[in-house]
Amino acid sequence: KQADEEELTWGGLWAFYVPLAMTPFLLIAAQPIISTAMSRMNQPLDSLAAWPVVAGLTFTFRSLGVAFNEVVISLIARGESAKLLARFTRRASIIVSLAFLLLLITPLHEFLLETAFALPHGLHELCHVGLWICCLLPGLNFYQSWYMGVLLSKKKTMPIVESVVLFLLVAAGVLSWGVMIDNEIGLYYGAAAYASAMALRTLWLQLRSRSVRKAFQAQPEEATQVFNQLAAN
Repeated sequence: KQADEEELTWGGLWAFYVPLAMTPFLLIAAQPIISTAMSRMNQPLDSLAAWPVVAGLTFTFRSLGVAFNEVVISLIARGESAKLLARFTRRASIIVSLAFLLLLITPLHEFLLETAFALPHGLHELCHVGLWICCLLPGLNFYQSWYMGVLLSKKKTMPIVESVVLFLLVAAGVLSWGVMIDNEIGLYYGAAAYASAMALRTLWLQLRSRSVRKAFQAQPEEATQVFNQLAAN
């Protein structure tokens, strides 16, 4: 056996699985929270009708970065892969962000929203603004996958759960503020809550994965020392 191999136990399995299982559960739990808050703000029916379109189109572009998580886990330990994966993250994030912006600034968004989705003009305008609020999310998803893949490759799952809890707290805070002041269309607060919470989640993952990323990008001897220190902690 290699030195870093460990025998799998039930306790180890549950300690690794439970935090990961909580992650999608908590993220999905945010959806009804957003809908509930929007129903208590201005133009609730229009907001509730437009939100699935905004979330769906945004996730279509975000999904390009979802699979990158598995790529990172599979390749991160191979030689100089960490540096290559970091460069790919930056480039892919820029490309998908530009593609999403191209959708927003060209007549393509009119074709999708008015022709393909057959939305009334009022909903089309709501969706367009909502998409602008979420315009950074497709690019951020590559960074989230990069940071999570690095953490998972070393079986560090708690930082991922922490990031999701932070996501929920930020989203709930923005939505609560929107409900209290009640001076803007609900969709805008829903999109802003989701976008800001995702951005802070990404920042938290960046901070919590920094030491592991540094170790992967170090020379082999330095990496061994850093990984031993991380394991001791």
